[in-house]
Amino acid sequence: MMTVIIALAACSLTDTFSYYHKLDGNAWKRQLPLRWHPTLPDSAGTYNVDLAIRHTGAYRYANLAVRLDFLDKGGNVSSRQVVLKLADGEGNWRGSGFGSLYQLRTTVATDVPAGQLATVVAWQAMDSVECLSDVAEVGLFITHSSH
Repeated sequence: MMTVIIALAACSLTDTFSYYHKLDGNAWKRQLPLRWHPTLPDSAGTYNVDLAIRHTGAYRYANLAVRLDFLDKGGNVSSRQVVLKLADGEGNWRGSGFGSLYQLRTTVATDVPAGQLATVVAWQAMDSVECLSDVAEVGLFITHSSH
């Protein structure tokens, strides 16, 4: 019985790492990468990575394209592009709102080995948009992968 309780407790997920970058003037410039240097408790484990966007109601697009770079301690890079769907087809925000901000958190990678998460870099990757306005904060959340 005790083994079952320990196993269930081990699989209940909480954020191992979380941090928001606040963007000056609610604007994310294409050439301004956001960097996180997570410290993870299990260097042999695998992790899920979520990205959270806090934007104002004046955000002009239904989505937000982001390029993510996962760097290991040796500097090797694994990149992926994700498109976060911030609004539905009718223009309603999908995230929860508080005050004048809306927040949407989405899983962008699963089962990433801890060794590939020495540094995570996010780049604004919207086509033809040098300075993306009405984005207040970008957050990174890392949790242990389910067993």
